[in-house]
Amino acid sequence: MAKKKVREVEATKDNEVEVINPEDLIEKKEQQDIKNGFWTEFKAFLILALIIGVLVASGWFWFTHVYKEADDKGQVKVNDENGYKYISYKTEDGNSLEVLDDKYVILFDGTSVLKVMDLDLNVIYENEVEYTGYYLGNDNKLYFYKEEQNDEDGTNIINLYRLEDKDIVEVKKLQKDNTYYRPLYVKKDNDEKIMGYVGITFEENDSEKVSEDVYLLNGKEYEVDNMLFVSDEAQLSVTDPLYINSDKYIIYIGDNDKYGVYNIADGAKVIEANYEALYRDANNNNFIAWKNKKYGIIDTTLKKVVDYKYDFIDVNDGYYVVGNNNKLALMDSDYKLITGFDFDYQDPNDMGYLYVECCGNYNTFSSYKINDKYLLVTNVNDFIDDVTYNKHEAYLIDKDGKFDTINEHDLYVDEVNKLIWVYDKDSKQFTFYDLDFNLLYKLDFNNYDFDEEPNLNVAYGTLYADFLESKLYYDAKTGESIEKAKDYEDKVLDKVEIKLDGKEQKSYVYLDGKEIFTYNYNSENGYELYHKVNDKQILYYDDNTYFMIKKSS
Repeated sequence: MAKKKVREVEATKDNEVEVINPEDLIEKKEQQDIKNGFWTEFKAFLILALIIGVLVASGWFWFTHVYKEADDKGQVKVNDENGYKYISYKTEDGNSLEVLDDKYVILFDGTSVLKVMDLDLNVIYENEVEYTGYYLGNDNKLYFYKEEQNDEDGTNIINLYRLEDKDIVEVKKLQKDNTYYRPLYVKKDNDEKIMGYVGITFEENDSEKVSEDVYLLNGKEYEVDNMLFVSDEAQLSVTDPLYINSDKYIIYIGDNDKYGVYNIADGAKVIEANYEALYRDANNNNFIAWKNKKYGIIDTTLKKVVDYKYDFIDVNDGYYVVGNNNKLALMDSDYKLITGFDFDYQDPNDMGYLYVECCGNYNTFSSYKINDKYLLVTNVNDFIDDVTYNKHEAYLIDKDGKFDTINEHDLYVDEVNKLIWVYDKDSKQFTFYDLDFNLLYKLDFNNYDFDEEPNLNVAYGTLYADFLESKLYYDAKTGESIEKAKDYEDKVLDKVEIKLDGKEQKSYVYLDGKEIFTYNYNSENGYELYHKVNDKQILYYDDNTYFMIKKSS
């Protein structure tokens, strides 16, 4: 017989003692076990539900942020709100894009053009076209060319195409025995467009030049003998592209090895080849001529605008630097001297001054026009060919010719960021000025173990100093050392702001305070943070990303 188990309890209000029956205990235990089992199963259910929830959320994030981003590649996204239309586009893997002359957006894969679009990304042409290159013509039409080698003589063959009415049409095939074709560009105010091709013909198995074959985009073709066209820019080889600053005149070398001027648009000589050297005067559309070892300036009628009395004439935007007897002076655009010959000039090659900087010959001075003043720096480039100068000097010159000597060190001018800096090699110290030469701050690198001068770059408020593998960051206004590139923001259109997160190297576009686009941006990658077209629309583009915003029409 089972023993009774008695549990002591507090007396009830009736002072009675409760006696527990063993069967009652067993029943209660069974009920408790059922209850505990329920809670265990419920907790397991909650854990399972939580795991499923995490998996679903992760899947949703992957789909909306990773998968969707990948899916968005190659897709044009267009929005229109708050009075603005904005478009974004990311290329598919392996493709790149380029904006040409603020007119065309070109999608290519390295060997072929895949699409040609306008700035609204409306497709103008979509069909794979193999190409070697493309450019805008001086007729403002888009051209493609494919260059092949002529296996018989090692020269080249040019197949030229043009975009016409949303189709690519063949324009011309340039091929001639022993003839090498190079493009002819017109370059004005950094606007570079192709005008045509010039083919230089050589004697068979000989480098002696025979003739020039000219093909212009307007369809004009002709051949000239006994002359060699030369570029307005430095040219290392007769097969280099030709650049001219006028859509008419090009300089040539005659068979007497002297220089003249040719009207390439009309196919006629303008100035006979009677000069030892001839260069363009971009300020006045005249020509700088060298005769009897002195330089002067002539016009197309051979009128002497400036007599032959200078050792050299260096053309700058709106002024000139002229030399005489190892001295420098400044001359204005009306050919009147601003200063006397008060500044020393030293030639590192002892060969006389060469206007075109190429082939081992360099200017040993630099000059700038800053507001209404001029800055002349003498004896620069002493790092070239182990040349050492007796002294370095810089001069700040007023428009009336008065000047102050600034320093005796290397000097650099950044007109975009309105900074001038000087480097002292002995103390490893940079001194920074504004464009009026007011002292801003100094940076001392004497505690750094390097021999070469650090490379400085300024972008969007941050000054970068690079040497070897090291990179340092400074506030470009104050010179204060900072950990990473500065943040930057700019109101680019009404209601439109662009903000740069310097630390994260990301840029954000806001429309009326709402973030509408973001892109990775490295302020040292050479791309602009944004590009404004006609003050009406904003573009950002790199190799793989395109964004445009403008007011709705």
